[in-house]
Parts: sequence; structure tokens; C-alpha cells
Amino acid sequence: LTVSGTLSSADAIWSHTGDITVGGLVTTTGPNTVFSGTGALNFNSGMFINTNNGAAVFLFGRTLNLDGTSTFENGFGIGTSDGATINLAPGATFDFQADSPIYHVGGTLSTFNNDGTLRKSEGAGTTSIAINVNNTGTVEVQTGTLTVGAGTTSGPVSVSAAATFGANTQDFLAASSITGAGSASLSNSQVRGTY
Repeated sequence: LTVSGTLSSADAIWSHTGDITVGGLVTTTGPNTVFSGTGALNFNSGMFINTNNGAAVFLFGRTLNLDGTSTFENGFGIGTSDGATINLAPGATFDFQADSPIYHVGGTLSTFNNDGTLRKSEGAGTTSIAINVNNTGTVEVQTGTLTVGAGTTSGPVSVSAAATFGANTQDFLAASSITGAGSASLSNSQVRGTY
């Protein structure tokens, strides 16, 4: 399935078998949006997520490839299960503008691969990515706290004043760095970069 323009989704279950490619921005609003079935989700202009009133986006076992700019403005979070994978492409951005998490629902633990820019630009609380996280791109914590799960980091992490970056069971490779006037809290992690 290929959609050349934009796509809006509210209270929907995407259970299509096979790849889904959307050229324009994918917007999810309202009640829960569920991505199940099989095949890759290729969102070439990113996602805009605003699922308020306790609703969430769920990714069950699928691979989500994000290019362009993705914004998480509001909502309960992104629930993942059954080894789902989120790939943020080089040059792409995923910006948390709220304290919403990415969390594990069940089955094999899912993975977020950041080859672009993973950013938290709004929200004074904590945004937790409680799945495996691999960073070859850039992480920017501009406000509040951003925490990531197990994985490897080989790219730069910048933490603004009064912000905090947290990591649990991360392997920070020699090419990695953490800079800025903020704080870092690293638990069960190996550090070999510049700090």
C-alpha cells in the first residue's frame, strides 16, 4: 500500500499485511491508533502524534521507518511489543514535546534505532524510552529528563542546563560524548567516550 500524500488516523487499527509507505506526514489523533499485521511502515515525512485523553499509539511487531520530522506533542505514549523496531533515518528528527514515554507492552522487547536526531524540547518531567535504544545519531535533551534503555551509543549527547539525560545498561562507545551544562545519570553502563 502506497499513499503519496498525507494521512490522518484516529481510533484506527492498521492490520494490513505487507509494507505501507506514506509520502506525506502521518497524523495520529484522538483515541488509540494500533499498528499490527506484518510488513514495514515507511513514513517518509514523519509522524505527528497528539493522542490526548489517555490514548496511545501501539506498534505490535512491525518495523516503523521514520524520515523527515516526527513530533510527539501529547498523549499517553507509544506502546510496543513482539520485537517491534523503530528506525529513525539519518537526517530525520524525533522530537518529544511532552513527557510521554515509549514503553514495553509484552513479548520480545522492542528497539529504537536512532540514526538521526532524538530530541526532547518540551516538558519539565520525564520522557522514558523503556525499550532497547541504539544511538549512532544525536541525542538532544533541552528540557526535563530523557531516559533510554539498554543498547549502544556512539554519537553525541547534548544536555542543556537544568535538563537530565539518563541511561540504563547502555554501552557508550569510544566515539560517543555527553556535553552541556545539564546532568547525566548512567546506571549499569560502560563509558568509553568523552564526558
